[in-house]
Amino acid sequence: MSPRIVVAVVVFASLVGGPPVTGRGLDPTPLPEFEVTALDGSVVDGSRLRFGGTWLLVYVQQPDCPACVSILSILEREAAALSPSRLVVIVGGATPDELRAAKAAYPELPAGWFADPSRAAFARLELVGAPVSLGLRGGTIEWRLSGMLADTHHVRSILMSWLARPGQSSSGPSSRNAR
Repeated sequence: MSPRIVVAVVVFASLVGGPPVTGRGLDPTPLPEFEVTALDGSVVDGSRLRFGGTWLLVYVQQPDCPACVSILSILEREAAALSPSRLVVIVGGATPDELRAAKAAYPELPAGWFADPSRAAFARLELVGAPVSLGLRGGTIEWRLSGMLADTHHVRSILMSWLARPGQSSSGPSSRNAR
């Protein structure tokens, strides 16, 4: 991991307060196997979400929790700089109808949207808190952040600097299932 990423993660952790960065997030780890549900109700193996380049997985427990609204709103405001092949949103505990409603609440957010109805993916990914952002490179988790800063400018900086990194992928979750 580059020193700049480590510094950004440590600064982010110190500003949030509490333990937003898990120890495993500082050492790149393979993305574990998990399943999520697409907008059409089909089950999607998490391996289909592993695409090249840098990408971001955002897991929200409930799309209307204040911290989750903040992070999704930040990403939606930056929509012009985002690609659905670089952003995945997973909504914990959601049915397909609830997932569609969550996506409809952020119509400008270009992301692959998925539900984790039983929260099994949350457990497999070893997540803590909400929202959780995972910075991934290919199939490797490079960093993980839980919670939200009071100063959303810093969150925006961290997320957008990760997504602006070289190595963008042109392929991601199929638009049929992700949109």
